[in-house]
Amino acid sequence: MFFSFKGPLVGLPAFFYNRFGVKINILFFKFLEILLYDYLKEAERVLDVGTGPGHFPIIIGRIYNNLEIYGIDPADNMISEAMRNLKKSGLKNIHFLKGDSARIDFPSEYFDVVTSNFSIKHWENQKEGLKEIFRVLKKGGIVWIVDVSKNFDPKMLYDFIPLVSFEYKILFFPVLKFFMPKIGISADEINNLISGIGFRGSFRDSPYLPFTYALLKKP
Repeated sequence: MFFSFKGPLVGLPAFFYNRFGVKINILFFKFLEILLYDYLKEAERVLDVGTGPGHFPIIIGRIYNNLEIYGIDPADNMISEAMRNLKKSGLKNIHFLKGDSARIDFPSEYFDVVTSNFSIKHWENQKEGLKEIFRVLKKGGIVWIVDVSKNFDPKMLYDFIPLVSFEYKILFFPVLKFFMPKIGISADEINNLISGIGFRGSFRDSPYLPFTYALLKKP
């Protein structure tokens, strides 16, 4: 999650996001590792933008021991949760830092892979964030971005019910069902943002899941 919260998640405690959403997040990120395997196994450095409590860096850090992984998030409470999770994991190849998507404090062409999961809708300056990702990405590197789609069918949410905790169902699902169209972002909106930056690829609204996503490449 990123600091410029534009929807009803303003003030959502990091501990709630970290604890009650864990099961569905972990499952999603394990599938994401499968999707990105061919890129991760060849990479030296990975950046996770809007890392939140750090679930994805920790998942891939357990598998790719030689991979140098960084997660940035501008929210102090999220970085605290990520550091707590990292300490529990015992991993040494992951670094969590406070950072803003529009001002990524790394050299140009530094990362082989950049990921951002359910974060871009919160960025204060989405265009600048995408430009910064392009800048720090090596030539030939890839970017994975996914977020909530404002064009989703509310019925899609019910596929997730068996995967989440009781608290998540009671407290968070009604919020998601009502507010997702308001806080989400569409593929057309992000495709307009990436126009002219230089990425190859485009965003797509999933016909089955409430997500918009893209796997982009820097030529």
